[in-house]
Amino acid sequence: MNEENKEVEEVTDPQYAKGFNNGYLISKYEPELSDQLLVSLQTVKPAEENMYHEGLKFGMLEHEIEKSKEQFKDITKINPSSPDKSHGIEKTK
Repeated sequence: MNEENKEVEEVTDPQYAKGFNNGYLISKYEPELSDQLLVSLQTVKPAEENMYHEGLKFGMLEHEIEKSKEQFKDITKINPSSPDKSHGIEKTK
């Protein structure tokens, strides 16, 4: 099985999808619990991991990414003179 097929399998695996959705919701509504789960999932040995665990981790991370994007949008609305993607980041010497 090549990597591309493995990625498709992970996305379509019902346990992965269930874990992803649960992880996303936990991160959104119970952020403290999400932090605790991420720490505890780091101690799970690879042989003990399953698709649900993988989905759970990626669901929590997806919510964090979306939250960060929203915060960035809010910051650029407050301070429109801040650099945006088209101007890049100025280098400091």
